[in-house]
Amino acid sequence: MNVELISWTNDPIGTCAKAASMCYKSEPSRNTVMGCVRSGHHSILEHANYTFEITGVSRALLAQLTRHRHASYSVESQRYVKYDDLDFVTPDCDNIGWVQAVGGYTLDAYKEMIDDGWKPEDARSVLPNATPTNLVMTMNLRSMMNFMNERLCSRAQTEIRKMAKLMKDAVLSCPEHIEMDNKIINKILVPKCERYHIPFCPEIKSCGRHERLEDIVK
Repeated sequence: MNVELISWTNDPIGTCAKAASMCYKSEPSRNTVMGCVRSGHHSILEHANYTFEITGVSRALLAQLTRHRHASYSVESQRYVKYDDLDFVTPDCDNIGWVQAVGGYTLDAYKEMIDDGWKPEDARSVLPNATPTNLVMTMNLRSMMNFMNERLCSRAQTEIRKMAKLMKDAVLSCPEHIEMDNKIINKILVPKCERYHIPFCPEIKSCGRHERLEDIVK
């Protein structure tokens, strides 16, 4: 898996500051952005966009990723791309050899269908969720905040949690960010248990990092 930040809004957090200043008829300030984050005024974050090139992730991850609807996706097409070989994306498990064997079997079936004259868009039906894919994705900062709340959670699947961490690292390395920008990024791109001033776990089954809200209320 590889995640690269390839494009972004000019001065992303500064743009959010300008948007916030319009609301309050004030001078643009990153402190105002931080205040908006604390107060839940998150719409100003929609003015900052980040575009990523993501390669070597599974189709299973893609199915989860597109549930985050406020984003733009351009994905390698299985209708038009033919595969001679595939490096299947396999989970960390004891049956890794079995997973790879099944992937090899389905790839052989796929290639046989292509040789028999099937179109790639039809032959792809035999390929597993472990089939790798590549994409370009654009998210605004508000949507990314929601994405990180869900996918940095310890209960998220390992592959998409790894991708979320790489995305956050890529955003933090944006060359236009100043120190205050990364302070804001580190405040909002967190698992949902860290989203509020008093941390708590909203999941029914907690990983144990923080107490469940239900237990705190009791």
